[in-house]
Amino acid sequence: MKKYAIGLCSFDGDIEVVIIEAQNGLSAMCDAVLNKFDWEVREKGQLPFITVDEAIDFFLQGAISISKPVEI
Repeated sequence: MKKYAIGLCSFDGDIEVVIIEAQNGLSAMCDAVLNKFDWEVREKGQLPFITVDEAIDFFLQGAISISKPVEI
């Protein structure tokens, strides 16, 4: 497991940086959104996107702004 720093916020909230332990950056993004907003995007363990840029666009459609994960 690796640690990632991710910035995220809803459009009416403050930006928060969270530290997430995950196997990869995409999983870290999903875990951050799940922990902060209680929104599970995985369906049967599968992600609805393949790249980080696709993930950012996906979350923006759900009114969540999220940064690229930074491994720490």
